[in-house]
Amino acid sequence: MALDYDDGGFHIKEIDRKIFPKNLKDLWIPFRDKFVKILMNPMKELQLTQDELAFLLAQIIWNVQEVEGLSEEVIKLSEQVNEQIGMDLHNYYVHERGISIFASRLIKLTKLVEAARDIIRSKSELFLMEKIFDSVEFSIVESPSF
Repeated sequence: MALDYDDGGFHIKEIDRKIFPKNLKDLWIPFRDKFVKILMNPMKELQLTQDELAFLLAQIIWNVQEVEGLSEEVIKLSEQVNEQIGMDLHNYYVHERGISIFASRLIKLTKLVEAARDIIRSKSELFLMEKIFDSVEFSIVESPSF
């Protein structure tokens, strides 16, 4: 989801328009700043390759440690997928990039995975707060870029 902080894409429900900019600043701007600081800037600094980005996404999708109620079969499958993802990244570094010592970069990638999870939690909390206070109605508009 993309949010335009400068646009009227937010619709106020029964709240004075003069109050909304304060709500926006107090809630969404800190979220945006955190997103840029802990996720976007480190990703830019690392200049991630497609293979590394695929590794990150797979780690987020296939790490099921915190998911309750999964069958043993699903847990075993996720472990197999994670093992394969790790081997694929190792082979990518060693054979395609010619890098034999990549532990430091792998640590940075792992930090990005945790940062992404933190952003997901923060966004969920923010949406929950907005829902509780019923102050903002979100409308999703498709971007012509996608």
